Amino acid sequence: LNTQPSEWRLTFANRTNTERDNITGFLEARGATESFDWTPPYGSAAKWDCDEWQTTMVAANINTIQATFRQVFEP
Repeated sequence: LNTQPSEWRLTFANRTNTERDNITGFLEARGATESFDWTPPYGSAAKWDCDEWQTTMVAANINTIQATFRQVFEP
């Protein structure tokens, strides 16, 4: 039984409006109620959820998204 889930704070910088919409659409569709597969750098594939993210428009068609991925353990 894992009692210490990992957490990653990610930044998706310099993303176009289309990329921003794809990323936030993916996160919104799951709304922290549905986990997804993700492999962290130098890590192993696992299940994660994300209920915190923020989008910032840096300039026209340039966006930054900050998100927190939390590992979940499913049976």
